[in-house]
Amino acid sequence: MPRRRSRFGALNRQLRAVGGVPTGDGPVSEYYKFLIGQKTLTVPNAISGEARELYNVAVIPFGVSATSTDPEERSVCQMSAYSINGLISRCPLDFEDFGIYTDTAGAEVNPNFFPALIKAAYTRSGATTIENKQSGITGRRYNYTPRRNFSFPFGRALGYLDAEEGTPETAIGNVDELDASRSLLRWLSNGSQTATPGAEGVQAVSVSYDAEIYKPASSNPDAPTSAISGVTVS
Repeated sequence: MPRRRSRFGALNRQLRAVGGVPTGDGPVSEYYKFLIGQKTLTVPNAISGEARELYNVAVIPFGVSATSTDPEERSVCQMSAYSINGLISRCPLDFEDFGIYTDTAGAEVNPNFFPALIKAAYTRSGATTIENKQSGITGRRYNYTPRRNFSFPFGRALGYLDAEEGTPETAIGNVDELDASRSLLRWLSNGSQTATPGAEGVQAVSVSYDAEIYKPASSNPDAPTSAISGVTVS
């Protein structure tokens, strides 16, 4: 996915502000030691390689007009084994609530399409909070509760609540990204699609949203008026 955010954006800015080589102690100096290899990071909640395997699913994009839920309206995207199992076992919603189709037959394959994503975190089963844990990168102290973090693609689907009216959408062509994202953020935070909160274990402790994007194919900016050397067409 071409939407990675820098986890250390603020630290990078502070590092640039001091010319790239900090002096003294503090989080920026500790971060610098991590960057140059004087410190290593241990990830206590890492997932296996098998869990990272990607599987094809399909959604109906928001950026393209849709008149039905037929396969030709759908676009293929990917979902990790980890997030598939998270949706099934931790999330209070089903594939259809996200507009996810596990049958990709007939769906368009567009390598420049990246679906809208809901990122939801749940407390790890049986986890207890570790108090005064020290960051392996900045040296700061904080309280840490192990979590499981999942990314769920989503697309057009019936049943999302209209962002303005608050009523369920009944026509696929009227479903927009705002309807879907607001509905999913509310449902996952509440752990339920109703006003009654779901059980503690199915309520997301944090949830965020990344917009759908189409990444343009790379090309040279201007086409020449004469033949391009080195390209044979006859």
